[in-house]
Amino acid sequence: MADVVNRDTLEALLARTISKELRGELSKLMDLLGDPPSIYNVPPTFWQNSGAALQASIEPILRDIYLEQASAQLVETSIGVDWALINENAVTWTSQYTFDLVRGINETSQRLLRNSIDAYFRNPTTIGDLQRSLSGVFSPMRAEMIAVTEVTRAAAEGEQRVVDQIIADNPGMESIDIWMTNRDDITCPICGERHQQPRGSNWTENPPAHPRCRCWLRHDFRRKQTVDSFDFDITQYINNQDYIDAYNESNFNPSEKRAIKNVLDRAKSENIQVDGIYTFSFGEADKNTFAYVSGDNRAIRINKDLMGKYNDLFTENYNNRNQASRNFEEALTHELGHLWTFDKNINAQLAQRVFEYNARFMPGTISKYATHSVEEMIAECYTVARNSISGRDVNLATSILNQLLGGN
Repeated sequence: MADVVNRDTLEALLARTISKELRGELSKLMDLLGDPPSIYNVPPTFWQNSGAALQASIEPILRDIYLEQASAQLVETSIGVDWALINENAVTWTSQYTFDLVRGINETSQRLLRNSIDAYFRNPTTIGDLQRSLSGVFSPMRAEMIAVTEVTRAAAEGEQRVVDQIIADNPGMESIDIWMTNRDDITCPICGERHQQPRGSNWTENPPAHPRCRCWLRHDFRRKQTVDSFDFDITQYINNQDYIDAYNESNFNPSEKRAIKNVLDRAKSENIQVDGIYTFSFGEADKNTFAYVSGDNRAIRINKDLMGKYNDLFTENYNNRNQASRNFEEALTHELGHLWTFDKNINAQLAQRVFEYNARFMPGTISKYATHSVEEMIAECYTVARNSISGRDVNLATSILNQLLGGN
């Protein structure tokens, strides 16, 4: 769609709000530092309280931007969605994102504060000189940069949530996402090369692409018009004849076969051992479980009773943030994530620490299911990271996987 509604007004409002909080931080900070200044005079509660105040100030603004742009996207497409879900996601996303945003702002402020005090003692000046130096850290210019960037992000997130909901509600539809810029004198080289290019050409993640990015996306909806006759040679991936027979007897359709091949190709590229993929009757106790694997049996078993019915299950679970998977392939990727865990010999104590720290973020960023256990956290993060799932925190998922690998 077109650029952000009332962008200039929203940027100015957010910049003023952030600038006011930063000025207040600097004033309190100078009182705490003393003369001569000492970083140890600043208690942790200062950053906690200032962070909470900043979050409380900017969260409602970002939520309004998210909802305003989501509403504008709905008007443009003329395809209805459940607005209650959009509103719920706006609350969840802005709460979690502003928490992370403010944490990042404060971490940068603390780092620059330490650098300024180090410089003060290396080249002794006055406390006034230090305050002038710190004024750049807590400046209107920094507030304006953050505001421009975050208006773009909140607007893009609101639009994308509507697009995802439309696609989930209408499996026969697809969206071609086109990167748009103003093509003016201040368009940067990064975004200039992306102008009017579809997702997957030379970009994958939504705007912003960099600080002060003012780009947006155009979403062109169309009906899928493909006749799928895809097939492949399962024996190129699986050697056990019993599992080959079980795969053939499962009678997967062409779309499912393509998804299976993509997952097996991923497994091969990451040296993950997969002995088989086939349908199996789970029984009453596990009737709503889509698939499972075990360490002893490295085959992915898919619930036979859910074949042909799983799209509604995935849509409901994705929309309610119960699970991350939106489709058959992503659900298989989740099971591949379990096998990835077995092969990587993840340090159990490290995994538990990572889980305990990140579990509080999972419902709003990855999925509620990721909070069930260490194993499900890893599998859900693997799914989100490998599929770059929109509406989920791909960066957080990737970071968690990298943390786990770093402990080996």
